[in-house]
Amino acid sequence: MTTSVLPVAATDTTQGLVELATQAECLAGTDTTRAVTAAGLNAVISQPASNPQGAGYALAAADLGNVVFATGAGAQAFTLADLSASLIAGRMLMLTIQCEGAATAVTITPGAASQINGAGLGVAFVMAVGRSRATLFSRDGLAWFTGA
Repeated sequence: MTTSVLPVAATDTTQGLVELATQAECLAGTDTTRAVTAAGLNAVISQPASNPQGAGYALAAADLGNVVFATGAGAQAFTLADLSASLIAGRMLMLTIQCEGAATAVTITPGAASQINGAGLGVAFVMAVGRSRATLFSRDGLAWFTGA
């Protein structure tokens, strides 16, 4: 008598068979059942910035926890609104802005009720010119400090 065992699908806790994700499935980033190959991972990390913003962009609650990419050469002026309504008890707010071009200069101007690095209400913060990144932190959505 021969007994055959049917393969079991793999999970995060059980060994088994897996189906490999296509490049399109890797790029979509929503499939929780297929495994990613090195080629699929490379396709994802090789994609251009997914949140590019140009001059005049107003940083908002949707940008919290994400990276905002300053694209284009020359001056990029961003504004930072009052984000105090976005607070979650016991958590810090974080915004990250990354300059994508070697000639990009970013100025972040807080709203009338906000300040960056204690410079005073509405006083602008200027990032270093070139490919750089600045992260702004706040406990109240109004007073921000930077880490570069």
